[in-house]
Amino acid sequence: MKSLHYFLLIFSIFLTSCIDDTKDKKQKDDEAEEITVKLPELFFGHYTGTIGEDDFFLNLKKSGNILTAYYFTAENQKVAELEGKVDENGKFYIVGSEETKQNVRFDGQFVKENQAKGKCKYAGSQEAFDFRFAENYDKALAFEIQDINDSLFLFGRKDNPSATLHFSYLKIKNTAKTELQTIQKIIDKMFFETEKVEQNTETNIRNYKNKYFELYKENELGVDSNEVFGQEMNWARENITNVLYNEKGFLSVEIAFYDMSGGAHPNSANLYLVFDTKTGKQIGLEDIFVENYSGRLTNIITNLIAEKIEKSGKAKPEHLTEVGFFDDLIAPNTNFYINEDGIGFYYNAYEIAPYAMGKTDVFVPFISMSELIKSDSPTKKLR
Repeated sequence: MKSLHYFLLIFSIFLTSCIDDTKDKKQKDDEAEEITVKLPELFFGHYTGTIGEDDFFLNLKKSGNILTAYYFTAENQKVAELEGKVDENGKFYIVGSEETKQNVRFDGQFVKENQAKGKCKYAGSQEAFDFRFAENYDKALAFEIQDINDSLFLFGRKDNPSATLHFSYLKIKNTAKTELQTIQKIIDKMFFETEKVEQNTETNIRNYKNKYFELYKENELGVDSNEVFGQEMNWARENITNVLYNEKGFLSVEIAFYDMSGGAHPNSANLYLVFDTKTGKQIGLEDIFVENYSGRLTNIITNLIAEKIEKSGKAKPEHLTEVGFFDDLIAPNTNFYINEDGIGFYYNAYEIAPYAMGKTDVFVPFISMSELIKSDSPTKKLR
């Protein structure tokens, strides 16, 4: 009997060892499959994945070692803007930008060119959640990215004033469908600031560069090349395309403009376009809301702005003009973006408040304006 017990004990140890070896081998095989890859210098990807048990999507752009991203979860509602860096081995972080004050940080590793995993942490919490995401275009459009940097020196010498131009341009891949060609043309008209755009992207870029540099020379070449130059003679221009939402047949695009051309301060503006990707139609407020919606939506937007001021630690104003706005009531504008939880109305500097107050971004959840939404609104398919 003792011999039998001894045999069973030895057999149990042997079996456990075999199971552990199998687990170790599987883990090593998995790690071998998920090897780190060298990422392209430029890329734009649409990713879906999970943070803990929650689904999320991410529109991620890489230029050199710089990452910019827009991510969305049902919990967060509003699309969050993130920025960060990636090293040569694919290790990265992205975190809420100073401007947007988003309270999330991702630290991760690309395990394949189109997959990544790591830990996600929210401000004020000690808990870190596992995340994993992979490139996915089942319900989204794919884009290719171009990054353009160019300069013109006033008198051909690098110690002289200059005009610099930076483009981060996104183009829809596989635009064989007429509706996608229509979307791209509308985006290009805004990006290149012209009603006449060519099908060839390189031609549009060249035309824009030539026009910008000619304008610079016309404005600044009247000076003596031997005089001392001030910073006001340096110009800078940026046009950057971002994808905020790219799900369920909807596309929300942001084009961010920055311009410094010798004034007291730079000027910037963010403009938005929303499309139904199935039809190619640009979505307007009249497609979403019932007739005579403006008055009630104005009250909602005005209230949300006042609440935002209160959350910042200040007293909730009875009248917005008390805190610097031009008017007490803020009406909806046509500069808006959409995601599955609502509509964001974006007011650039000088639009509803002085330059010193900056931009105003007001997100209105669909649930707050459900009575104003048409029964046949295209946004119905988002919810």
